[in-house]
Amino acid sequence: MQFEFLIEYERTNYADRLLTMAVIFLIPYVGIALCELWARLTTKPQALQLSFILLLSLMATALVYGAYPRHDNYARSAGFNVSQADVDAIYAIENYAKDTPYIVLANQATSSAALEAFGFAHYYHDDIFYYPIPTGGELYNLYLEMTDNEPTAEVMNEAMDLAGVKLGFFAINNYWWDSERIIEHAKNQSIDWFALGDGAVTVFVFER
Repeated sequence: MQFEFLIEYERTNYADRLLTMAVIFLIPYVGIALCELWARLTTKPQALQLSFILLLSLMATALVYGAYPRHDNYARSAGFNVSQADVDAIYAIENYAKDTPYIVLANQATSSAALEAFGFAHYYHDDIFYYPIPTGGELYNLYLEMTDNEPTAEVMNEAMDLAGVKLGFFAINNYWWDSERIIEHAKNQSIDWFALGDGAVTVFVFER
């Protein structure tokens, strides 16, 4: 089954979830095996029992640690949820635009906040949603071009031309990789900008 409406690196997510579900179903059997092993260890020397308990404790600690999102010099987890700053940003954008048709280049969290708040409010040319959903669409690819390369007015103009509008917004979250560089460069390219949530989300305004 192909998921062409998703961006390429997300197309294996459904298969990954099946693997996770399979592991969950195996948990009772793992528990039974551990109980059987412990029953056998009760007749063994105490040092062996303590080693088993220590090993289980280390494994449990590692699993809990691995479940937390990372945001350091080595890795930045992408498992961020919709925040209040995302919600504030989509309302601020809506108020800024007033009745002017517009598009927004933003990540999935901000786009999800807009979908929750406004529903499928605006479509252009029948199939272009005004936020970059789904991630396999052209708007999301342009968002990645703004974040992975340079956030330029030319890229935003391409996005606005795609939708046939004259007003565009670019929203960047402070947890995004290299967000400080992106923000500073976008300030020189946009006509206006504003920040929400003490800089959690910065929004840049572009016009044709």
